[in-house]
Amino acid sequence: MATTYNQKTGVRKFLTDSGYKDTDIGYDGNRGMVTLQGKDFYSATPEADSSTYGNYGDLSSSLNNFRTQQQKAQLDPLVATLTNRANATPAAAYTPQAYAGFNPNTSASFQAAKQNLLQDANIATNNAMVGMGARGIGNSSAATDRGYQLQQKAVSQISNQLMPQYEQQDYSRWRDTVADQRYANETEYARGQDQQAALNQLVNYLAGSIQQNFQNGITEAGVTGQYNGQNTMAQRGANLDAARAVGQDRGLILEPVDDYRNLYYQPGLGLNYTAQQAAADNQYRDDRATRNDFENDRNYTLNERQTNASIANSSASRSRQTAADDRENSVRALEGDIMNELSQLDNEADVREWLRMNQGYITGQLGAEGFNQIAGYALSDFTNQAKSTATADKTSSSLRSQAVEMAMKDPLWMDSKTNKQALVNQYVQYLMGQ
Repeated sequence: MATTYNQKTGVRKFLTDSGYKDTDIGYDGNRGMVTLQGKDFYSATPEADSSTYGNYGDLSSSLNNFRTQQQKAQLDPLVATLTNRANATPAAAYTPQAYAGFNPNTSASFQAAKQNLLQDANIATNNAMVGMGARGIGNSSAATDRGYQLQQKAVSQISNQLMPQYEQQDYSRWRDTVADQRYANETEYARGQDQQAALNQLVNYLAGSIQQNFQNGITEAGVTGQYNGQNTMAQRGANLDAARAVGQDRGLILEPVDDYRNLYYQPGLGLNYTAQQAAADNQYRDDRATRNDFENDRNYTLNERQTNASIANSSASRSRQTAADDRENSVRALEGDIMNELSQLDNEADVREWLRMNQGYITGQLGAEGFNQIAGYALSDFTNQAKSTATADKTSSSLRSQAVEMAMKDPLWMDSKTNKQALVNQYVQYLMGQ
């Protein structure tokens, strides 16, 4: 079963599942703080089983922040090193010292070789003088010439052989020294470039990881509505809308919550569990409906308008029916009042005068047909007086008024085809016991 964002999760298990060692995890009881590798990680209080727990989403956000801070701690000194290198004065290019030439006076080896040649020349001269002396010509010019020749030979060897040889050796040493120094400088530069490239790669990696952590948080916020354990503005707005909708439906002011089902568990709603579940399902469907595309929204709005129109039509029909009932009752009451007034008059002239004076009002309320029906009824007593003399003598004013009231309560009274006078006379006869 997949772990949900709001699921209660053990902190230690969460961290070991994330690849950390059990020894990396600690707890500072004085501050109520779970530590990871010696650094603050998550604030929690141990429960009855002595374990700490947290919301899975909050733990994920804390781990993301922890890793980001670790990467920044590694990144900051690297950036400082790169910054210092970038701001440092560039090293001067290697320029070897010019060859100064061979100085025989300062070369101990040359001087030693020179002395050896001169010494050899002196020995050869002495040997030549001794030989010539033995032959009796030691003081001759020939002996002197021979000595001079040997000395000149030595000088020539020094100038033509020894000197060029030592000059070449001195130049070769200078050239080798320059080459060695150049190689050393190039090697050091290459090592510096390699180190710089490695630093750049590490900085890019850490910066990329931090950026990825940030992007992961943004992606998570789009899915869960939370970033670093806090609701996004869009999620807060959705929670407020949900609380307002349910509150308006129940006539209450509700606190916004992340899990909309909890809206129905707040005090004062008075819903049982089944009703809570049904309300939560309805809220879920409503929430999904708000996320449908434009076409679904349009169809929903059309259906809603049709439903509202049907409700309005039903309400209008009921209003018309109520108005019709009120009209019928009003007509019935007016006719009763008129009949009571006419029943108080005992001669035809008074009846006709009363009808003439009230014709406009009666016609306005009951119409011309209504007025004619009332007039016919009121005058019929006098038209048929000869036939009903005996009955009229026995009929009192109060008896007729009572008959009129009974006739008005009869269902036939509102039938336009009913002869109201005949109906009243029936009730008069009923009251007279006939």
